[in-house]
Amino acid sequence: MKNLLASTLVAGLLALGSAPGAAQAQGNPLDHVGIEHNVYLACLMHNGATQGVQPLVAVVNICGFDPGMSTAAFVERYEDFAQIDPYAGAVQGMLPYREAFTDAEFAWFAQIDNVLETAPDFATADAAFAQLEAAAVAQLRLGTPPQQSILAGLSVARHSLRFWSARERTSGSGTDDSAASSLRLRPIWKVLLVVGADLVGGAGGTLIGGPGLGGVLGAASSGGAADVLSP
Repeated sequence: MKNLLASTLVAGLLALGSAPGAAQAQGNPLDHVGIEHNVYLACLMHNGATQGVQPLVAVVNICGFDPGMSTAAFVERYEDFAQIDPYAGAVQGMLPYREAFTDAEFAWFAQIDNVLETAPDFATADAAFAQLEAAAVAQLRLGTPPQQSILAGLSVARHSLRFWSARERTSGSGTDDSAASSLRLRPIWKVLLVVGADLVGGAGGTLIGGPGLGGVLGAASSGGAADVLSP
């Protein structure tokens, strides 16, 4: 995994050339990663969390992501990075990438874990992530792959949180969506476990393959959401 990380960091550097630039620093320049994450996540959930299909296969063959290679090659290259333990948290989840970050950069993941571990409800978590994201936008100006991954991860966290909270709200509207109905009964900490896994996928994917991969790996990490949110 470390060898692949070293080689794909080069791809991450090249991918920054197509990422939004500093002129967009009034907001998160990587916010599109979170938006794309929710698009792919909605597709996966709409198709019954892929109905037994490997998530990376589903995002290509069902959801229309173009990996620029064969589906088999895409899965072989990235399947380890999409297998995220939702119980690990951000710091533990990002440890395979630790060597790419400075101490100050990696400290952002401890702040993220604090939100994931202490937020008592959706509104508090949303406000805390928004505050963290604003601070990161203000401080991370160099646009290196590690800094981009932090911004991408925070965008994914905010959008993922809103995705799952929206499913909770709609679960009481008469829908027969079993995943949404299950979510309605889940405590906030279980939902935040899934958000954390999405964040790790988004941050790690952006680091190793650029922003386009970040949204996809973040969404693919939710393939196990049904397990976490099950009764």
